[in-house]
Amino acid sequence: MDNARVESIRTIYRSLCSRHKTSVKCAFDREYILYRMYRALSFPVAAVLIRFGVTANMVTGGSAVTMLISAVFLALGTRAGAIGGAIMYFLAFILDFADGNIARYNGSGTYFGKFIDGLVDSFTWTIFIGTYVGVASSGGAWMSEGMVAFLGISSAIGFLILQNVRARMAYLRVEMERIAGKGTAKRGQPQGREGGKERGILQLAKRWQKNAMTATPLLLLICAVTDCMELFLIATFITFAVGSAAELVLSVRRARKELDLPRAY
Repeated sequence: MDNARVESIRTIYRSLCSRHKTSVKCAFDREYILYRMYRALSFPVAAVLIRFGVTANMVTGGSAVTMLISAVFLALGTRAGAIGGAIMYFLAFILDFADGNIARYNGSGTYFGKFIDGLVDSFTWTIFIGTYVGVASSGGAWMSEGMVAFLGISSAIGFLILQNVRARMAYLRVEMERIAGKGTAKRGQPQGREGGKERGILQLAKRWQKNAMTATPLLLLICAVTDCMELFLIATFITFAVGSAAELVLSVRRARKELDLPRAY
């Protein structure tokens, strides 16, 4: 690689870092423990990809493929497969940050790109199923095959249900606000101390789960290297099955107060 190209990549990298400090994402990253680490790792990756003309949507597609390859590796049931799958999942996570960096750098961010990015995030359930299949087929698990299946499948289902609930709630809020702008409806709100307490608990639950989710690639890598994949299944069950169930209950309670208004068909 010639000096001009190296210098160009270095310039892009510095620009990415500088722009991030004044962006909304910088404040967002501070709220979650590991986001700053992933963001820092994504800058050099994004700089190289930008230099070679790779678009944000191409990186998002690459992240999806990388995640699916990770699930296949995890399902092999070997230690090498587990380590390879963990590395691929970590890379997919970095690419998930890099695509946004590229879109902001090029000024090419679109709602379609945001939609595709969220769609790729939903592929996370394949990691839980891949881990379950790998642990069950390895024959070395210290828990029963039925328990392994329960942990893996419950985590996948919990993750998908929560994704759907969050998307549905966001859609309905936007629709209500649009109608309210025409003067035909008003958005409900939980009132008084109880409503504020419920909102606070729900936000705390979401923040806890977000932090736990961002720790998943590191946890998977540690469990793969130490050959303790069962512990990964237990941790993801607590985060995505138990945690999702708790957030689901709180979300339904809040939705009952916010969204229980007449709706014209």
